[in-house]
Amino acid sequence: MEQFTMFLMMSVALILTPGADTALVTKSTIVHGKRGGVATAAGTAAGIIIHTCAAAMGLSVLLAQSAVLYETVKWAGAVYLIYLGISSLLSKGSSSGKAAQPSMEDADVPVGGSSVIKCFSQGVLTNVLNPKVALFFLTFLPQFVRADSASFTQYLTMGLIYAFLLIVWLLIFVYFIHAFRSWLQKPSVHKTIERVTGAVLIGFGLKVALEQRP
Repeated sequence: MEQFTMFLMMSVALILTPGADTALVTKSTIVHGKRGGVATAAGTAAGIIIHTCAAAMGLSVLLAQSAVLYETVKWAGAVYLIYLGISSLLSKGSSSGKAAQPSMEDADVPVGGSSVIKCFSQGVLTNVLNPKVALFFLTFLPQFVRADSASFTQYLTMGLIYAFLLIVWLLIFVYFIHAFRSWLQKPSVHKTIERVTGAVLIGFGLKVALEQRP
């Protein structure tokens, strides 16, 4: 029980630390409304589950041992984050009030299915294409695995718990941002947030690109 409590405490501390997923959820909520933010949060949680399964099956070990595979995933993730950042900086929606208006539709107004899928995909890819996340789960979860039980089941259980805690936090974050939608609709505010979010995503992309393989 003590070990499980420690796992929960460490997970919450890590989840509350701002990262690329927080920036992406912020952007999706502002641009596509509540449904967009929720879709990105769900995609982020799905990415965590993928990493958990990869760690449980030993695939993350291959990533850690292969310099070529690690560099490939690293650069793919870095380029993707930088691409999202540049897209945010160049967003036409930030240039005028009319363009920004549709981005903050009320929660009751349906958001296009393609937008929801796009937001979900961005959440998944942001996590899956980050080799540091894979190596983190490879080193973090084993600390709480008991030798007297099936490791795969333990990995999956902890991964699901982590993903659940993550999505709960991100949903709270989405609803918090959405509560200020009227203020966020202002052209000057919208433009500033797009610029800041874009700069943050580019920063995380450069950070991933410059990190060395452990």
